Amino acid sequence: MPEPRTLHPPQPQNLRSEELKRLLEAFDRRPAQRSTVLEVLGEPGSGKSTLLGELARHADGRGLTVLRARSAPAEREMPFHALLQAFTQPSPVPFAPLGGASSLRPLRQATAPEPVTYGFLPALRVMTPQAMRELFAEFVHRDTALLLDDFHWADPSSAQLVEDLLRTPLSAPLTVVIAHRPRQTHPRLRQALLHAAAVGSGHREELPPLSRVQSARLLGLAPADERLPPVHRAGEGNPTLLRLALSDAMNPRIRGLVDDGPVPDDIAAALIGDIATLGSTHALVAATAAVIGERFDLPAVAAVAELTYDEVCRAGSQLAGRDIFRATDSGGAQFAFRNAGLRRLVYNRADPCWRMRAHRRAMNALSCDGTPAAVVARHIERSLPEGCASDLETLTRAAREALPAGPEAAAHWLRLALRIMPRQFQGTALHRDLLIRVTGLLATTGGLADNRDLLDELLLRAGSLAGPERLSVVIGCAWMHTLLGDFDRARGLLTADLARARETGSAERAPLILQLDLLDLHEGRPGAPHAAETALALARAHGDRVTEAGALARTALHRAMDRDAGGAAEATGRATAALGALGTLDNEEPALRPEYPAVAGWALALLGNARAAEEHFRRGLPLARTSPSGHSEPFLLTGLAYAYGVSGRLHTALQTAAEARTAVRPCVPGQVQAVATAVEAWCLAALHGRDDPRAEALAAEAEASLSWYSSGLGSITALRLADAARLRGEPEHAMALLLTTGNGPELPELPASLRAEAYEVLTCCAVATGDRSAREYADRARTAARAFTGLRHAAAHGEMARAHVLRTTPSLAVTLYLSAARHFSEAGMVWWQARALHLAAYCAAEAGDHGRRTSLLTLADALARRCGESWPPPFPARGVRPPAVTEPGPRPSAGATAPPHPLTGLSSREREVAVLAGMGLKTKEVAQRLSLSPRTVDSHLNRIYRKLDITSRASLVRILARAD
Repeated sequence: MPEPRTLHPPQPQNLRSEELKRLLEAFDRRPAQRSTVLEVLGEPGSGKSTLLGELARHADGRGLTVLRARSAPAEREMPFHALLQAFTQPSPVPFAPLGGASSLRPLRQATAPEPVTYGFLPALRVMTPQAMRELFAEFVHRDTALLLDDFHWADPSSAQLVEDLLRTPLSAPLTVVIAHRPRQTHPRLRQALLHAAAVGSGHREELPPLSRVQSARLLGLAPADERLPPVHRAGEGNPTLLRLALSDAMNPRIRGLVDDGPVPDDIAAALIGDIATLGSTHALVAATAAVIGERFDLPAVAAVAELTYDEVCRAGSQLAGRDIFRATDSGGAQFAFRNAGLRRLVYNRADPCWRMRAHRRAMNALSCDGTPAAVVARHIERSLPEGCASDLETLTRAAREALPAGPEAAAHWLRLALRIMPRQFQGTALHRDLLIRVTGLLATTGGLADNRDLLDELLLRAGSLAGPERLSVVIGCAWMHTLLGDFDRARGLLTADLARARETGSAERAPLILQLDLLDLHEGRPGAPHAAETALALARAHGDRVTEAGALARTALHRAMDRDAGGAAEATGRATAALGALGTLDNEEPALRPEYPAVAGWALALLGNARAAEEHFRRGLPLARTSPSGHSEPFLLTGLAYAYGVSGRLHTALQTAAEARTAVRPCVPGQVQAVATAVEAWCLAALHGRDDPRAEALAAEAEASLSWYSSGLGSITALRLADAARLRGEPEHAMALLLTTGNGPELPELPASLRAEAYEVLTCCAVATGDRSAREYADRARTAARAFTGLRHAAAHGEMARAHVLRTTPSLAVTLYLSAARHFSEAGMVWWQARALHLAAYCAAEAGDHGRRTSLLTLADALARRCGESWPPPFPARGVRPPAVTEPGPRPSAGATAPPHPLTGLSSREREVAVLAGMGLKTKEVAQRLSLSPRTVDSHLNRIYRKLDITSRASLVRILARAD
């Protein structure tokens, strides 16, 4: 009984299991004593050879005789080579006609270059397809699988024989499986194969791109690996290109016009066959195209290759015929390489010296036809080691065009301009201007820490300057050192120039004194009010209107942050004067620095004038974003977020605070980032109370800075964090924050302008916890409010504090809450007004006045929506209860189920990065431990922060410590 003609099922590790299954089914359906042709087609690198290998393994396991051959470009002139290679392989063959193995000689000699005579064969110089058919019919006596790989390179005789087999099958158990690339296969054979599949006499198996799951299996990646989506997109589902894309992802680098990084050996081996046999002209045309870029036209190739158009046209047509070039449009005006890996291989195989000169020729050719500056700049990058004046102009234009999309690319082009600058330009104003631009861009991207030498070079170039030009460079360098966390170096630069200015009595003394005072503000020092007063007097003496306005703003902020209530009462007048002085200046004023509107805005915000503060912050933002150092942008954004929060636009405040933290992230964390984080935490708590875990995570991050910055804006951080803790239902924590930062119940370390609100928070928390100090805190709040007769928000907080302690007398508490709501309304603080009305509604319900309760709730809800935001009322309308802090929720019992490990939601690679970063290792150290690039580690950390709802390594350390 004959064995069943069924092959083994596909193995699970085979990525092409479905295609293999269909091929095996086609094997099962083949006629018993008649030849058949099966077709496997796909793009280069799609896995055709691998699929044939799997097919051969299954066929051999079933007992079929398996013969294999692989065509190559160099063998296209050898008749029937694609077939004879299979039948003359050294392994035992399954047929022995006419006397054994010696019968193979006719097959070898049938295509010899000279006529031969052997036995029954005629003396023929070339064997005809009909003679080959007769030989196959005679030689093949048992089931045989003839697997022909890369058949698009087959010689014409072999291709003609396959066509003949498709039309008239042999009377022999022969199954021919050909794998080919349809773009390179002869059209006549391609048409014959297509017709056979259509009429059912053949089988056609086309290999589609791999799915994302298949790509993950091929590359050994987990389906959730964050590298998989970009690698899958870059590899287009092609196994060869996927491996190349993963190699690139593991070795990120700055890419130029052509990615000239190494191509792994196994991938190069898969691609090299297409270009190994190119003639000299074809190789030159291909290399030139690789130099030009992703897309190219033939006239540009002719100009760069220094060939005639006809030569390039002929070579280009032949390269397109070999599927090395592909037309990118229907007209064929532009071409591209088949894929990026082949282009890279061609580029790398070209002579480096020739490449450098070719890039220069490409730059000259493309500069004339309006090509974008960035494209021309990439050719400059890879051409001669020293440029010319036109190169510097092109690179500067490329940086200017790239800046809106991101400062990284702009800084790259400007650094290149510095590197190739001709000797005659070094030390000139052009050199200095480039240094200023580069250092400013690197400062905003976080790249300045690794390029401090540029700051030193910039200061060296500023040595020969004087007046406003030198002042601008020195102040810019000082702020860049501030961004790096080197406050001492920044202060030393400003102090040294101030000493020089005092010796000469120059007008630069005033702005230098003012900048030193502002540096104290950013570092967290309390600062000296007399310094700003001195700067103000000097600015007026020299007629410096810009510095005068900045000094007025700084003195206003000093008064607003004064710990003495009497001094702080002068802040409103100073802020008004600063507002008027800055209002007379044009934003185009050369010396107008963005930190001046920022300081004025903060003074007004602390004094309760959020709308005016918002105008100042908005005015300063365009200046900050065009400033070389960009140090003021986070300061302005944080102030804008604070102003939005004060006026009740919580969603907008939340988004702006997050933007501020992103803007400051490339720099060393400092006081501005702490304030931004605290504002964001407060907004989340105000919107969601204890239901949003992000609020607690952000608050923990901001609290870590309180031990470093306890002065100036640090007081604002502490107050916002304390109020956020109250809203989350943590009254004990809120009280501890304020009493610790304020240095005791009298809060002597807090600015006097913030004490009324601070005491109101303390009062509310004391009432919630049953602390007997509640009435004392309420009295202190009222006293602090009376010190500022003109500040409505201070009076409102004083009334709120009194109302908290009088809740046992609900009718009186209602009156006080309504009085606070009126004060908040006059100050434009709508969220606080709605909050006061909700509390009044609660007390009205306690007093049994349910009609008043309903009207108060309706008004509170209307106010909440009048802000134009989609946020809900601060407290639930049903049940009408006071804030959650008044009734803290029960704490979990000791026997409660332990929460999951905080790293549970991370991938395995992210957990490795998180643990090492949590141990205190720096990015480069983590990269070395895990054999990753620093950029990849930073990407992992960004995803870790997002998944854990944190924003810094300090928070990550705390999370891991709690988990342990």
